[in-house]
Amino acid sequence: MTVSYSGISANVVGLGATGLSLVRYLRSRGATVRVFDSSASPAGRERLEREFPGLVPAQIDLARDELPTSELIALSPGVARACPAIARAIARGVRVVGDIELFALENNGNSKVYAVTGSNGKTTTTSITEAIARKVDLQSRAAGNIGLPVLDAQLEYPQTKHWVLELSSFQLESTSSLECESAAVLNVTDNHLDRYPSFFAYASAKARIFDRCKRQVINRDDAWSSAMRRFDLPSTSFGRAAPRADDEYGLDRGRLVRGGTALVALDSLQLRGEHNALNALAAVALSAPLNPSADAVRLALEGFQGVAHRYEWLGDIDGVEIINDSKATTVVAAAAALASSRAPTWLIAGGDGKAQSFAALATAAAGCRAVHLIGKDAAQIAAALELAGVYYRRFDSLEDATIAALDAARGQARVLLSPACASWDMFANFEQRAEVFAKTVRSWAKSHGKALSKERAHA
Repeated sequence: MTVSYSGISANVVGLGATGLSLVRYLRSRGATVRVFDSSASPAGRERLEREFPGLVPAQIDLARDELPTSELIALSPGVARACPAIARAIARGVRVVGDIELFALENNGNSKVYAVTGSNGKTTTTSITEAIARKVDLQSRAAGNIGLPVLDAQLEYPQTKHWVLELSSFQLESTSSLECESAAVLNVTDNHLDRYPSFFAYASAKARIFDRCKRQVINRDDAWSSAMRRFDLPSTSFGRAAPRADDEYGLDRGRLVRGGTALVALDSLQLRGEHNALNALAAVALSAPLNPSADAVRLALEGFQGVAHRYEWLGDIDGVEIINDSKATTVVAAAAALASSRAPTWLIAGGDGKAQSFAALATAAAGCRAVHLIGKDAAQIAAALELAGVYYRRFDSLEDATIAALDAARGQARVLLSPACASWDMFANFEQRAEVFAKTVRSWAKSHGKALSKERAHA
């Protein structure tokens, strides 16, 4: 169903990739659009003016300025509803939505939706679910907080029958109409506490994914995910332990299993680490309403090579594994990466900590040979490491931290970039952070006459 916004005045706030997609969508549906951003030179300005000549973004201070009168405000995920200008508009009765809400209204049940949220593991779980869905129907596609913005995907691929959506708490804040065949909350841990007034408010935003779903997928190892179980909805669960019921998912004797039925052997997966095994279980549970065959599930899991920048194996230098986990922007994600191997590890961490506690990172890093710290919150991480007695060094750049780790690591060891922090203090995004890391590794190897081997030397 095509929704018309003809004659509607809309203010789009925030001009990144999602903001551009909001402009494209609303303009294509007839709305009169104005664009605002807190920056005088937002990331999408050049592209906006190229695609829509004459549409110039205006700079706004959302703490002090007022948005012009409009019937609709479309928010980019990075803009909080609590910003004074947005809050005042809501109080006046202005309708405030995000891209997922507009997607849901346009979709209106025409395509099936499988949705994933959580503090960690969203992208991997979404990608595996898409791989399973495509074994059932090639008209299946992942979107949302992964890759192509959902409104761009909806316009570009109107024949999609099954959408697998990765959703952030920011997107869920402004979503109330999304109907899902099944939805999963993978976990809820300290994150984005610089945006939310409390951990409970952050968890509540995550729980919105279940408001209009037909079936819940719960992590029985995570207290907050488990607490979101609703007894008016069918549900299933996944976790580390062997399942206690036929419709639960777990790990048993080196296998991923549903009830007493083996799905796939762990050692046949290309993904590494127990955290990725749990992501795979969540994906199988989430995709169950598609009724994939046992072979389809097995082939999708065995063929999945992982997500770029998420515990991505870059190669081996004289037995030292080089792991790019730049997408690990939380303490829990970095701790999971550290737990995935017993190899002596030089960890590179730091950045914008988003008001997290680093105590759990210090505990997880207890076995590291060294932690090399960078970025805005390096001092806070250092304080936690000192309390735990973990050896660390501080560096002014990622390049220096990486070179020092490569100089020190020997034998069956691991150099692991798993920052536990956002990248915004030093880089445009986590992808750029990963690129700098990889480039530094390649340059170091070349200058030392060594090869970055692609043959896996050890687990």
